Amino acid sequence: MKRIKFTKTNIEKLKHPTGNRPDKYFASNCPALAVVVQAEPSLVKSYYGSFGKIITLPDGKLKRTGRYKYICRVGDKPLEAVMNEVIEKIRSSKENEFFFTVNTNIGLSKEFERLLEYVNQHSNIRIEKLNCQSIAQMQDSPSYRGASFNFKIVHQDNEEFEKISF
Repeated sequence: MKRIKFTKTNIEKLKHPTGNRPDKYFASNCPALAVVVQAEPSLVKSYYGSFGKIITLPDGKLKRTGRYKYICRVGDKPLEAVMNEVIEKIRSSKENEFFFTVNTNIGLSKEFERLLEYVNQHSNIRIEKLNCQSIAQMQDSPSYRGASFNFKIVHQDNEEFEKISF
């Protein structure tokens, strides 16, 4: 199994094999992502999502097989978009796993809403979103990109515990 760090330049450097079989390269920086480099006359490189399927045999043993799902050709979508698609669609997240994409306002994402809902259901605290922002927050924050979010952490017995800002 060949593993490389997937960057645009590293994928462009991959050479096409001379035999009949395509080469498969797996990403070291993104789970379940592979690039298939077709043999010499074709000159096609494609992104695939890789996942395993477990089959229980009649004698009780587990058989693991690798499967691939076609995503797109290299160059059709940016690499960052392909990595996000693999994480969000192919690799299903467990109830207590949360995936955040890079360079997004986390407070507006559906994944952050899911995180708040999970914390509220499975802990002795409740996080409430307050719809107010202060000018001091906007001016002091070096990573401010348009909206700040205030949250209030409340114990289950409705006593105010702490206020935090993002």
